[in-house]
Amino acid sequence: MTDMKNAAAYKENTMVSSAKGIGILLVLVGHFGFIPEFKRIIYLFHMPLFFFLSGYLFKDRGAKEFLRYVFRKIKSLYFPFIACNLFAMFFHNLFCRIGIYNADDLFLNVAEVLKHIVRILLCIEMEDIVAPMWFLPVLMAVSIVYFVLRAIVKNEEINTGITVLIFLMAYMLMSINRNSGIWRAVILVGTGLWMFHIGHLYRHYENKMREKLHQFPVILGCIAIEILLSLITNINMIRMQFSNPIFFSLGAVLGINTILWMAEIVQPDWLCYIGRNSLTVLEWHYWGAVMVTILQTVIYKNTANGIIVYQGTKTIWFVTYMAFGIGLPLLILGGKEILKNNHSGEL
Repeated sequence: MTDMKNAAAYKENTMVSSAKGIGILLVLVGHFGFIPEFKRIIYLFHMPLFFFLSGYLFKDRGAKEFLRYVFRKIKSLYFPFIACNLFAMFFHNLFCRIGIYNADDLFLNVAEVLKHIVRILLCIEMEDIVAPMWFLPVLMAVSIVYFVLRAIVKNEEINTGITVLIFLMAYMLMSINRNSGIWRAVILVGTGLWMFHIGHLYRHYENKMREKLHQFPVILGCIAIEILLSLITNINMIRMQFSNPIFFSLGAVLGINTILWMAEIVQPDWLCYIGRNSLTVLEWHYWGAVMVTILQTVIYKNTANGIIVYQGTKTIWFVTYMAFGIGLPLLILGGKEILKNNHSGEL
């Protein structure tokens, strides 16, 4: 029985790692451009996927575990967000001077620096170079809110009331077109909570749903509908572009189902390794993009305007961005592992 449980756990971890690997590669494709039409399809589901997987891995706990759970989320999500932003601040003025940031954003005095730090600590501002890190504090808030909801229900079965409540809340929030900082945070948390809950629902009914949803004709249908949705709607979570909330939910669910199907049949070690270290890739991939941008600036002898400078849609530059976006994070990760092994006395 123990061997069967271990085998099931290994299969689950491999599937999740593969799905994360596919997801983080799609994040890089979305950030580095290439084919605009493909980017529109990716944005239908690539960030909802990570909320979904977090909900999939969520396990109900008693109220006594709340503080321990919160601290773990702060350690794994909030601290990396703060650390990456504070590190990036050392290069803020340099990036302003060489054109990666807007020249008007240059820090002119200590007071501006301190104000910026406080806003980072409050998760209401971040360095542009680590902009993808917006996901971490939002996921932290979503996880904590969901823990509270599940603790209130006190029911081992999935409660229909929670599903209806979260959906209605997400629907109303996505329908609000407000761009102020606090509203952006509330809307993102509400939207993420919906995807998180869908992941938890899927885990509960996984065996039955997989048999029905992972048939090849169904997957082809999902892909066809995704392409259609990308033509009639424009979705981008961080830019608060949800179009129709029903379309957002449909696009997210169909895209996630396709990724899960792919993760079951495509599980190479390198993809799972990237998936297991998706946070490192998320933290550092823009630094690789900066290196390529500077290289482009030198080659074309012009000033970079924004993080990504694209000369047309040349495939070679897209491949270079992807290589640096993955290679640099994994190189940094390898250095961390070497230092850890040396510190522990291992070779």
